[in-house]
Amino acid sequence: MRWEFLTTCVNSDGPSINAMQAAAEDITYRTARKHLGAALVEVEKELGYDTGHQKNGCGLRMSRDWAVGYARSVYRGQPCIYFVWSHIEYIFVRQP
Repeated sequence: MRWEFLTTCVNSDGPSINAMQAAAEDITYRTARKHLGAALVEVEKELGYDTGHQKNGCGLRMSRDWAVGYARSVYRGQPCIYFVWSHIEYIFVRQP
């Protein structure tokens, strides 16, 4: 199974985000990375993190950023993994 970035809370509706947050279970960066793989790396690059493959922006790795949180939940009936960065949820869903 592969995971794809779907949306952020900015582009979603409040009830869907609230339900996702209410059902959330915290996970570590390592667990998120294990499941999301390249999909997470692409978003990390876009946010300016150093991904280990090339230097981007500030040289900070997302895995070491204390201000980023990770969770697993359900978004609109689909299992999801999301991370919170600057109070914005970045939502990834499983693809068949």
